[in-house]
Order: sequence, then C-alpha cells, then structure tokens
Amino acid sequence: MINMALFDEWHFNRENVVDLNAAVVGIRRNRWRWVPDGTSRETAIQIMREERYDVLPITAANGAVIGYFRTRSWNDYSSITHEAITYKDVLPLQTHIRDLIKDFATKRRFFYFLSN
Repeated sequence: MINMALFDEWHFNRENVVDLNAAVVGIRRNRWRWVPDGTSRETAIQIMREERYDVLPITAANGAVIGYFRTRSWNDYSSITHEAITYKDVLPLQTHIRDLIKDFATKRRFFYFLSN
C-alpha cells in the first residue's frame, strides 16, 4: 500500500532533479521568422501582423542577428521600432529558468535573445 502523504511530498522534494534553462523554453533559431537587413518598416509590420509577432529579428548577409523590429505596445501592430541588439537583450542559453522568470518580472521584459 502506498502512503499518499509521502508520495505527495516526494513531488515537492524533486525541485533540483530537473535542470530547466532558457534553451528548453526558447524558440530555436531554425524556427524563427526573420527579415534581412534593409527590410522596410511597412514590410515588417505586415509580417508581424500576419504572424502575430511582437519581435521580428533582423539578420545580416552572414546570418548574424544584428537587430530587431518590435511593437511599441504588446499586440499593437500599428507602430513598431527598429532596435539594435545590445548586451541587455541577450542571455546565455544556459540561464536557469528561475533567473529568466525573475528577469521577466523585475526588469519588465517580455523577451530575450539567447546566445551560445
């Protein structure tokens, strides 16, 4: 016979068993939709509206991500900005999920790019 109280407690004591990091919950590069450098705002807005993206990466000819378009307000595609990627926008893909969630909450962020 299984002691259900001990069984339930076992679930709560497993927090260190699984190592979840940003790469596990992130979107893999080969699943991104991106636009080449030089893409017009109008084209970016059209893509973002159709795909319901609030962030659209911009790539250079060599494939490096060099910037992004983003909506000024989440889910509002009437106005977007063109941003260069800075160190504030990038996290290591090994960043623990707890640190990622904390950053989203305390820094009022909605996205990061992951580096490897």
